[in-house]
Amino acid sequence: MKRSTINELRNPLGIRSKVFQMVFFGVVTIIIYEKDSDDLDTYIQNTAGLLFFLVLNCCFSGVFNSINIFSQERPVFIRERLSNTYRTSSYFVGRSLAYIPLEVFLPLLMLVICYFGINLDNSGHAFIITLGSSWLATWMASAWGLLLSTAIASAELANSLVPVLVIPLMLVGGLYAPLGNVHDFYRVF
Repeated sequence: MKRSTINELRNPLGIRSKVFQMVFFGVVTIIIYEKDSDDLDTYIQNTAGLLFFLVLNCCFSGVFNSINIFSQERPVFIRERLSNTYRTSSYFVGRSLAYIPLEVFLPLLMLVICYFGINLDNSGHAFIITLGSSWLATWMASAWGLLLSTAIASAELANSLVPVLVIPLMLVGGLYAPLGNVHDFYRVF
């Protein structure tokens, strides 16, 4: 495992700030969406807004947690790869395994806070599906951040391009508009 990865995982301030961020967004979500409504349209709008915010938070936290990793480790990785210290797949698997606890715990923390605080469908089945969807969104975004990190050498440029490259994916993915309204040009399948 790379020294910067070990240092980041050992850095309690970095982990504490990420935990604080998830707790903060969980509490803000409760404050905004906890009100029950008798009006069906308001209830649907609040639920859609809540789900959008959860997906948005998972995506952006996943991207920003992984966007700077490879740009920081690039010189060491290239040097060690050229000296045949390890294969690229070994680096990727080691890096991915090192970050699994954070990528599992952080979405779980925020979801536990806001899911039960807002009193969504309190069945275990619905919570597991929501949690699984949050994890998938986080891992997809983390993979997208790694792709951007490997394709763009400058961390500043990669960070500035994240909203430009992530929001259109959400737009054509059905978060803002129904998939039936998206032109065939943008559809993958």
